[in-house]
Amino acid sequence: MVGNGPTYDPAAYGTYEVTIVDNNGCVGLDQLVINEAPCEIEIPNVITPDNGDGLNDVFFIKNLDTNPNSQVMIFNRWGNVVYESSNYQNNWGGDDLPDGTYFYTIVLQTGKDYKGTLEIIRQK
Repeated sequence: MVGNGPTYDPAAYGTYEVTIVDNNGCVGLDQLVINEAPCEIEIPNVITPDNGDGLNDVFFIKNLDTNPNSQVMIFNRWGNVVYESSNYQNNWGGDDLPDGTYFYTIVLQTGKDYKGTLEIIRQK
C-alpha cells in the first residue's frame, strides 16, 4: 500500500538514496537513479544588457538549474572564446562586448550539447 507521506522533488539527476522507517522501527533502504534532468533547457537568442528596461540583461538559460556543472562557452565571429564557465550560473551579461552576433556551446553534465547564436543588443 502506498502512503501519503513526505515527497521529494529532485532538482537534478543523480543517485538518490531513500530510507524508510515504519511505526515499528523497521528500516527499508533503496536507491533511485535519475539519468536525465527533469526539464529541457531553453536557450535565448538575444540579450539586451545596458538598455535600461531590466529585461533580458543576462544570458539566462531556463531550467539550467536542473543541470548542475553545465559548461558554457561564448565565441566571437573569429572563433575566439570571449566567455567560459564550467558551472554556469545564468549571470553573464555580455561583459563589455560590442553589439553583434556571438556563438555559444553549452555542454550539460550528461554530455548533451547545444550550439547556436546569441545576439547582443545594447542600444535603446
